[in-house]
Amino acid sequence: MVVYSLGIKILTSSLTALLLGLSASLAAQKGLVADDETPKLEASTRKDTSRIRIEQSGGKTVLDITSKTGIDLATITRKSRKWPETILVRLHLHGLESFKAESGKLAVEWSVSSTGKKATRVTLWKGSKETPIDQTSPYFSMQKRAADKDGEGGYIEVPLPVKLFEGNPEKITLRWIDFYR
Repeated sequence: MVVYSLGIKILTSSLTALLLGLSASLAAQKGLVADDETPKLEASTRKDTSRIRIEQSGGKTVLDITSKTGIDLATITRKSRKWPETILVRLHLHGLESFKAESGKLAVEWSVSSTGKKATRVTLWKGSKETPIDQTSPYFSMQKRAADKDGEGGYIEVPLPVKLFEGNPEKITLRWIDFYR
């Protein structure tokens, strides 16, 4: 009799835990859970000579990328309900022949001339259609160059446009080419 009642008690506890888990999952899917959750991201690169460090503070996330060869591809996967409010990509490169952030059939590409005034170009790709964009486009964001803490080396920072995350895609792809590689 004791064994039977213990088995029912264990079964009841298991069912309660299962129902609570399902309730929390359904609440999260319907947006009923508080938005104070820190978005979780996973990053992977194609080459093992590239590294991505994810730094999060408040609603801002920095994807700090080092790439020994100066050319690679990375996949950033969302592991929480939503993307961070602000994502800044920090590329430790000498120059920027090309940097592209892709979300499905949509991509934004930045490039900086290696000569003259170092002119920056920002392009929107919808499928295979390329359109130059300017500050009036919601896809526009400007890259900037900054020095490391010790004043040496440096990096290029590119804020990813919020519009790129419309529809809350599961992942984005980043591609970069350093023209000094």
